[in-house]
Amino acid sequence: AVRARLEQLRKQTDPMVDAVNALESRLNATRDALNRLPPGNEDDERSRLRADAVFAGVAGRAERAISDAERYKQLGGKDGWAEVAYAEYVLSAKSAPPDSVEQAVKAMNDLMAHDSTFIRPYVLAGRLLLNLKQKEAALSKLDAAVALNPKHELAQALIDQERGK
Repeated sequence: AVRARLEQLRKQTDPMVDAVNALESRLNATRDALNRLPPGNEDDERSRLRADAVFAGVAGRAERAISDAERYKQLGGKDGWAEVAYAEYVLSAKSAPPDSVEQAVKAMNDLMAHDSTFIRPYVLAGRLLLNLKQKEAALSKLDAAVALNPKHELAQALIDQERGK
């Protein structure tokens, strides 16, 4: 029975793994093409660093995420994407420092206070708070994200999952 269930799960997950691999290949090709472009102005460089920092954060590559985020800030990036990259890293890392989740939540709260329409900090804060087992606080952030964008699929899926829908 266990082997049959394992095979059933494999049939469900294999197509998902293939889809993720295909998307990752497309993403890497696009990033490589972007990074091969000749140096542009400071805005172009900031955009590249922002994209690389967030990508490295999602991929759990701490050193790269943090260094690109710092370079982004040094070039004048003040819109919160360095903090977003750090929060993404914390969520993706296998061994983030123990207090990093709390630091990332604080950074997301600061971003929300600065720009209440920036949706990503709400979702990241919700996910981080779920990691801290603070379900009600997490749901509050996720509800706010859905209020800002009723079609936000990730926030809604997390809400449904936590509320057992």
